[in-house]
Amino acid sequence: MSGSVVLLHLAGAVALMLFATRMVKTGVERAYGDVLRHRLRATMRNPVMAVLAGCGLAVALQSSTAVTLLVGSFAGAGIVSGAAGQLAVRGAEIGSALVAKLLTFDLTLLVPLCLIAGTVMFMATERRDWRQTGRIL
Repeated sequence: MSGSVVLLHLAGAVALMLFATRMVKTGVERAYGDVLRHRLRATMRNPVMAVLAGCGLAVALQSSTAVTLLVGSFAGAGIVSGAAGQLAVRGAEIGSALVAKLLTFDLTLLVPLCLIAGTVMFMATERRDWRQTGRIL
C-alpha cells in the first residue's frame, strides 16, 4: 500500500473518531447534562471522587476523549474547577485503560447487541432521554 493511501485511511479514521466523539458528547449533554452538572459539582469537591468520577464516565462512555471534552466544557462554564477537571481527566485515562483491558476479552457478541439496542432505543421511542441514550450506545 502506498504512503498516500495510508495517509488517506489515517485521515478518514481521525475524522470518524472526531465525529463519533462529538456525537457521544452531544448525546450525553442532551440526555444527562443537568444531572451531570449537579452531580459533578458535588463530586468534584473531593479529589478522590473526582478521579473516580472521571474513571466511571470513561468506562461508561468508552472514551477518555469524550470525558475530556465534557469536563472541559463544564470547566469552561465554571461548573467544575480546573484542578478538579484535571483529576477527572486523569481518572478518565485510568478508565480508558480499564476499558482497553476489558476489550482484550472476546466480546464479539457485545458489539452487535449494543448497535441493535442503540438503534431500537433511538428509533422506537419519542422520549428524549431514551433517544439520547440510544444515540450514545
